[in-house]
Amino acid sequence: MATTNPRYETASQSTETSATDYYRLRSNRQRHVTITVLRERSSSVSIDALARQVSERLPAEKTVERVKVRLHHVDVPLLADAGVVAYDREAGTVQVSEPVSDLLV
Repeated sequence: MATTNPRYETASQSTETSATDYYRLRSNRQRHVTITVLRERSSSVSIDALARQVSERLPAEKTVERVKVRLHHVDVPLLADAGVVAYDREAGTVQVSEPVSDLLV
């Protein structure tokens, strides 16, 4: 049995992520805003641009740089592992995954 790090919220390890898992992923304010921003876009976005857009919707103490670091190291990888977003690490771009976009209302 694999162990998980309790510091991070993770989606189910099964191949299909349930609606409960999506709600758990959205329970973090920054991830919730990230998903909302991505759903409003019709194309992929760079991590830099995503960080600017997300930070505009968060409390003032969340600087663009802090948001960018968390997106890069925590939020986007979690969302990608759960199949919520498609993340191109080489290009540094991310977009919401089409099959799950209807669950993210």
